[in-house]
Amino acid sequence: MKKYILISLILASCCIAASARELTKGYRGFFELTGEVQFMTDYNTNHYAPEKESLTYLFYGISTSHGYQIDPHFFIGAGISAHIVAYKVFPEVISFPVFVQFRTDWTFGKVPLYGDFRLGVTYNGRSFDNLGTDAVFATPTVGYRLDWGRKVAMNFGIGVALHGYSYRANHTSLHWKALPSVKIGIEF
Repeated sequence: MKKYILISLILASCCIAASARELTKGYRGFFELTGEVQFMTDYNTNHYAPEKESLTYLFYGISTSHGYQIDPHFFIGAGISAHIVAYKVFPEVISFPVFVQFRTDWTFGKVPLYGDFRLGVTYNGRSFDNLGTDAVFATPTVGYRLDWGRKVAMNFGIGVALHGYSYRANHTSLHWKALPSVKIGIEF
């Protein structure tokens, strides 16, 4: 146990001591692992003794985006993801969302932080609670950028994934779900 605490402290000190270099104009690309989770309660159809069942859906996948760094603080790009929707760890649906990405990077003292906003649509219908399919999504994220030197850095982010979906019976109205989101990736 002491070994894990020591390793954690060493990694934390490396993150705090690292300072980010100034970003320059030009191409910038990202490769990330993403994860979202949804907790919900479902009731069975037994009329005599309805029981609650806790359900957990996991949304995980990979994404890549590429674009242009406009100045040291602003980036615009586009990308694609491959996401798997899993219930009790068993994959159910695979989807391929496409998105546009807006990102801003700032350094406060020696702490390099970023804000990221993605807006997109799902290319392959992603099932949500067996009610409908994803139509649009937005994912605001804030995070920490760990500069590895040259043009490579590692990013750690947390945010909220907002999914707008339509019911199968009524495709005209859009309903929204907010899910906690985590991202970890590299930039090049």
